[in-house]
Amino acid sequence: MVQALRQEDESAAIRARIAALVRGCSLEVTAKPAAVAAAVAAPLPRGSCVYITALADDTVAAMVGAAAALRRAGLEPVPHLGARYLRDRAALDDALARLRGEAQVEQVLAIAGDIARPHGAFAASRDLIETGLLERHGLKRVGIAGYPEGHPRLAAERLAEARAAKIASLKARGIAPYVVTQFCFEAAPLRDYVAAHAARHPDVPLHLGLAGPAKLATLLKYAASCGIGTSLKALRRNAGMTRLLSESGPESVIATLAEDEAAAARIARLHFFTFGGVARTARWAAAIASGAFAVDRDGFRVTAPV
Repeated sequence: MVQALRQEDESAAIRARIAALVRGCSLEVTAKPAAVAAAVAAPLPRGSCVYITALADDTVAAMVGAAAALRRAGLEPVPHLGARYLRDRAALDDALARLRGEAQVEQVLAIAGDIARPHGAFAASRDLIETGLLERHGLKRVGIAGYPEGHPRLAAERLAEARAAKIASLKARGIAPYVVTQFCFEAAPLRDYVAAHAARHPDVPLHLGLAGPAKLATLLKYAASCGIGTSLKALRRNAGMTRLLSESGPESVIATLAEDEAAAARIARLHFFTFGGVARTARWAAAIASGAFAVDRDGFRVTAPV
């Protein structure tokens, strides 16, 4: 009887941690009008952070328009600032002025940008930080990227050094830094990354990236283009031809993280990449946050219609 009660208590604690991890999550969309409209119409709590992916061909006008639409809907827009997409300091100054003035943007995610050759003066996100323009335009928080499975072009130690330098530079400028990671399909590298980050930067919030529920074929497509590492192999092992059109979600990863109380406590927020399915991801997350799920051997399953 005592053992059964302990198991019930442990199960309840894991359920509570699963709901807490998903509650308050952020989502990511593109600046395309259809994607922004879907985010606006999605069942997202007021004040939810919605990140706006920066693509190489996006214009500043498109990014500002997307941010403004999200702001009008009561959501918190978080545009990506891609260093390699910007021509020069004047272009950055203009983009920040418009994001602040037209959409009241208070935080951005500073990234290098997914092109080999920069369009102009900036090659890395640190270049943006060190212009001094982020604090001049009154940004309160700035996110930087994290890579639980490493970076396809940078060694692990170099990545760690660059992350530390950006964190130090942001703090020196009076801006609160945080880290948002690339998505991953296995819990082990995420747990390792959470522990390493807590050891190096215990005061810097960590937002852990996961792929929201999507077709396996869609996940394989985006994972390959984003340079996802070893966990992609696990996804491929499960992606037989008969399953390519079936849906896969991060339930098992979230459940495994929730089982580790220390790891779960170190995660400030989960960040979901929606791959065009923002409304579906928002409904799925809302169901989990409300407790409408059942724990099983594969992690858990949502029991409410989504």
